[in-house]
Order: sequence, then C-alpha cells, then structure tokens
Amino acid sequence: MFSHRSNIFCFAKRSLAIVEKFSARLAEQDQILLKSTRTRSHNSALAVKKIHSQRILRLGIFITVGLFVFSFHPSSALAAACTTVTIDIGTDVAGATIAPESGIADRGVFTATAGAGSPCANKTITAMTVTLAGSGTPYLGLQEVSITDTTGATTYFVATSTFYGGTPNVINFSGGTPLPLTQSSVTFKIRVTPLSHALMPVPDGASYSINPLVSAVTSTLTPTVTDTNPNTTIIDNTSPVAATSLSSSGGTAQATLGWTSTNGETSTSTILRWAASSAGAEVPAEGATYAAGDAIAPTATVACVFAALTTATVKSGIVDGSGGTAGCTTSALLDGQAYTYKVFQQDANGNYNVGASFDGITTN
Repeated sequence: MFSHRSNIFCFAKRSLAIVEKFSARLAEQDQILLKSTRTRSHNSALAVKKIHSQRILRLGIFITVGLFVFSFHPSSALAAACTTVTIDIGTDVAGATIAPESGIADRGVFTATAGAGSPCANKTITAMTVTLAGSGTPYLGLQEVSITDTTGATTYFVATSTFYGGTPNVINFSGGTPLPLTQSSVTFKIRVTPLSHALMPVPDGASYSINPLVSAVTSTLTPTVTDTNPNTTIIDNTSPVAATSLSSSGGTAQATLGWTSTNGETSTSTILRWAASSAGAEVPAEGATYAAGDAIAPTATVACVFAALTTATVKSGIVDGSGGTAGCTTSALLDGQAYTYKVFQQDANGNYNVGASFDGITTN
C-alpha cells in the first residue's frame, strides 16, 4: 500500500512538528486563560482543560486522516514517482563499407531518458540486448562489440567473439558497468571492431552487414525500447574478381606477361613467380601489400606489383627480368629455366582473390 514510504515518512515528520508547535501554542493560550479563571470556579478550569484536549484530539484526527488518504493517493500531495526509462534512436552514423582489422568504429547510437517524477537519483541500466542484424551471419566478421559513452572513453559493456561464441545475431550484455540515467536525454554508442584479415575466412571470403541497435534493457526503471538503425555497415572480406585474358611468353633472361583486371573493385595486381614448372602453395597474405622482389617463403618471389587500378585495366607487354617494366623485377632470369607466374587481384579493403595462373614459360 505504501509505495511511497520515503515521502510518507517526510510528511509524517512535518506533521509531527506541526502537532508539537500547535500543542505548545495552545498550551500557552490555555495558561493565560487559566490564570484569568483562578478567581472563578473550579469547574471553569476543568472546562478549559477539556477544550485544550479536544483541540489536540481534533488536530490528531486531521493528521491521521491526511496520512491515510495520502497513502492511497500520493499524487494528491507529491509529484508522481520516477518509474520509467525510454531507449530511443540517436543520430546514427551513416552507412559505410569497412575493411577487416580497420579498428573500432561507431556503428549505432541510442539515447536513454528517465521518466518524469521524483526521486530519480541512482537509476541505471544493468543489462542490455543488442541486435546486430535481422538476418545473416554478421557476427562472423566481428571481433568485439561494446557500449560506450559518446566520447568512447567510458566502456559500460563489452563482448568479444570468444565471449559470445561468435555465433549469435543477438548479444546479451551483463556484468559490466551500469549505464547511468538522468531525466535529461543521455547519448550512448554501439561500437564494433571487425576481425583481422588473418581471422577472417580465406578467399573468396564473405561480407557481413550489420545494423546494430538496442532491442531490450534491464533497469531499475520500467523500460520502453524504440531504438532503430536504418544505416547498414558492411564489413568487406569478399575477394575481387580474378584477372582474365592472361598471356605469357619466355625470352632471353625475361618473361613477358599480359592480363586484364576485370572490374573496378580491383585496386592492385600482385604477380608471384616460381622457378618451377608449376606454382607452389604460397599466396599473398590478406591485407598485406608487397613490392617487386619481395620473397614469400618458401619458394615464391613477388615478380610485379601494379597499384591504383581503379577500373577494368588491360596490362600487356609487361616484362619481368632483364629490362623489366617499372613495377617488376629487373634482374635477369636464368636461361633455359622453367618459370610459373600467378596473378592475384587485391581490392581497396585488402582482400585478395585465389589467383589466376599464367601458362608456364621457359626462358631462352
């Protein structure tokens, strides 16, 4: 019944003070009256005392009734209590395509506002559910998801792929630092960290779309959750399309190559060379960049690197070895040696494809 006990206690203390004040005042008045009646009959003095007792009784009844009514209708005496919290959409960041191991980034924004009323101090959110996306498997591209303040300096909840098992689209946060609430809107962020290239699926890879939003909270207040996130973030781990129209021929201490980068997603062509009649197992490391002459253990050499290929680009007459084209090695190849070349396309987010092999050549 007494859902507002602290308010009632305060009201009762004030009422008691009023009673004591009135009692003292009435006692003073009655003393004056008694002095004026000393010359009168004994019955007159008794009458004055009776009047005083009746005054105290009436005042006590008034306070008792007031407390009883207040316990059922506290709003008639004090403002309604703070009982609710609203989780709403913030100014979400624009959609974007981001690379593996691109670091932590803001991908969702929400606000929390405690309801009107008093008292409303020390109210918090103690647990939270974040939905990454309505479908798909975006969790496979994430290393970490965290809830922070607007600056990112304070982290309230955090979950890593190891912690949440790397499987759910819904992450249930708990056990962190409770989010503080006030009756003014407070903004918080959902931040994500993509996996590194090394931990992503191997080529041809995949891409992961997320629209992280708050779907539920646990609080000392009754929550209403209306957060949304219309902006899609894509974690791009998808390989670019392989090069086509490959050609190769051997010459004196050199090889001549040609190929076509087939779509604008490709930004770099990296060509590996093996001094053998077939290619080895070596491949460029996802996210890495190379220069001509670099070695990839155990047996591959980076023969050529051509960057900034923003559109479908035809490369022809490219020489590796003696008299090499800029972007390729220029040291003479061995005469009469079999060589194998393979071209790997890399996109702007560091993803390589599985490579395409040239026909084997033998130098003169």
